[in-house]
Amino acid sequence: MNALSEADQRMREVDNENDVLRDLLLKAGVQANAHVAAAKLQTVLIEELHHRVKNMLAIASAIAAQSLRDASSIDAAAKTIAERMSALGVSHDLLIQESWTGAGCRTLIENAIKAVRPKASSNSLLRATTSPCLRDLQSPCLW
Repeated sequence: MNALSEADQRMREVDNENDVLRDLLLKAGVQANAHVAAAKLQTVLIEELHHRVKNMLAIASAIAAQSLRDASSIDAAAKTIAERMSALGVSHDLLIQESWTGAGCRTLIENAIKAVRPKASSNSLLRATTSPCLRDLQSPCLW
């Protein structure tokens, strides 16, 4: 009888070991799945960042090209490029603040003007952004 109980005891130990191994494998599987999901998310984020950086570089290139083409001198081009890049930075900050959902066009325009002319009065900004061509600017700009 003692031999039978030892065999039963050993079977129980093997079953317990199998349960522990099954639990470990399940946990490892979950961890492996989480790692795969994290790697996929990282890939998507890197691709999105790459896309946005390329867009910003294209915008910067266009700003430089237009500023150089229309400038009367190198100094004037440098000043215009600096002002436009500053306005671009302000616009980018607004988009970040709005979680990339779009900022109001009026807000974008007002802040772009402030970036170029920081001493502009509120009245001059109001006149600039209430001209007939800019009346309906409360809707979001999704640039």
